[in-house]
Amino acid sequence: MNTNGLLVLAAALMLSLGLYGQSKISGKVTNEEGEILVGAVVKLLNSNRGAVVDKEGNYQISNVRDGDYELKASFFGYEASVKAISVQGEDKVIDFSLNSTFFMQEGVEVYGIRADEKT
Repeated sequence: MNTNGLLVLAAALMLSLGLYGQSKISGKVTNEEGEILVGAVVKLLNSNRGAVVDKEGNYQISNVRDGDYELKASFFGYEASVKAISVQGEDKVIDFSLNSTFFMQEGVEVYGIRADEKT
């Protein structure tokens, strides 16, 4: 085998090793009534990887290396949900159903003063 053949073989081997152990995590995020939560955030904790839910309710995080992770889904006005997952060379489908929270328990009173011509 000549030098060019060895270089091509080495490059192909390194490329295949770089792709090994990378999977995709995807799923849907809805509320307890099955309504899509567009704009919800799904994040792999302790990493800089994440995704935003699209208008169909789907998210996708690509090129996830093998390992154990915690996956967190959150959206304003809903309780965040965290799921422990293990990625071992296969794609994962993880769906979330978030429960709404009551963040305002008392009414709000607004007072105002009407301005006249002199103010």
